[in-house]
Amino acid sequence: MQRDEWFRAVWLQTKQLPKNTFSATTRLFLRQPCPICDRPTHQTFCTDCDHQIQDNCRATVHQTQHTTTTTGISIHTLGTYLGTLMQALSALKYNNRSDIAKTLGTALGLRWPAHYKQLLERAAQTKNKSSSRTVRPYVIPIPLHPNRKAQRGYNQAELIGKAYCQASGLPLLAHGLCRVQDTLPQHQLGRVSRQDNLRHAFHAGSQLQTLCRRKAAPIEILLIDDIYTTGATMQTAAAALKGLPVTVVGILSIARAVQHT
Repeated sequence: MQRDEWFRAVWLQTKQLPKNTFSATTRLFLRQPCPICDRPTHQTFCTDCDHQIQDNCRATVHQTQHTTTTTGISIHTLGTYLGTLMQALSALKYNNRSDIAKTLGTALGLRWPAHYKQLLERAAQTKNKSSSRTVRPYVIPIPLHPNRKAQRGYNQAELIGKAYCQASGLPLLAHGLCRVQDTLPQHQLGRVSRQDNLRHAFHAGSQLQTLCRRKAAPIEILLIDDIYTTGATMQTAAAALKGLPVTVVGILSIARAVQHT
């Protein structure tokens, strides 16, 4: 693949998506600062920073091809939480650059065919016939507590999920989960404290509960978030779905943090 093909595909997809903010609309016509280096650009990222993100993502494809959690759930990420991709996610969360979610979520969504193949291979290995029938799993973003969402103005995981679903064609359950506890930010805590911090933080949302009542067969779910670190958030979210006819078949994130031993 040529150096610019990845972004060209993403940009063509992104231009067809609905624009829900003034900044997203004017981005097609006005130059604005790159969220990483502040150079003016017509796109989300300047050419140099976009190339660096592409390099990160290409290197990650082979490293995470068959990665799973301790419970066997496949993990699919766009890149590694380093360098320009780390800066991009920081700008998304703390610098009001919601447009980054559309660009990166679209890029992740374009990888759905490869992820789907991985799910089928995993199902064949475990002889899980229900997972092997997965065609259109529902995508559920990790929710923010209403207080945190009000401060930020949006839930970055939900925006990533919307872009992912628009690119992949999968259905989105934007409110499949709800956050009922305003917990401390996970990055402030150690590995053990992360799990305790999130205990009982999530509940199944009314949207998912209604869907479960209408569907006769078990519902397959993909959980999506911006960063996958220790897996504590995803594991706690998955645990909140126990008791429902739901199977979490995969975990999606834009970046995966490097684990130091």
